[in-house]
Amino acid sequence: MTKEFQQLQDFIIRFCLKELRKTVSQRDLSRDTTLEDDLGITGEDADYFFESFIEEFKVNVKHFPGRKYIGHEGEATDFIWPTLRSIFGTKKKWIPIPKEERLPLTLKMLEDAIRTGKLDG
Repeated sequence: MTKEFQQLQDFIIRFCLKELRKTVSQRDLSRDTTLEDDLGITGEDADYFFESFIEEFKVNVKHFPGRKYIGHEGEATDFIWPTLRSIFGTKKKWIPIPKEERLPLTLKMLEDAIRTGKLDG
């Protein structure tokens, strides 16, 4: 295990406990663990996560296309996003990409971002 991955695990454990009121252990966190599907970090929680991640690790996310990886809270039961997608498609940057088209954001990707100082996606 690299130093960066250990730091990331510790960060995620603290974040999940503080922000999500959810206990996560190191055993739950592998390089294949995904932020959205496995940890349930999405929507506003993802915003808080990235604010904290950037501050903690000094990672540049300027060119990170977050909407390709993370959805909006409640989008599964929200009728607005599917309606807007049917009108505008997903070309507009403010319209989230449907879950089935999003890419998984893994802890391996975040570990690499800590090592290189940037998260491009």
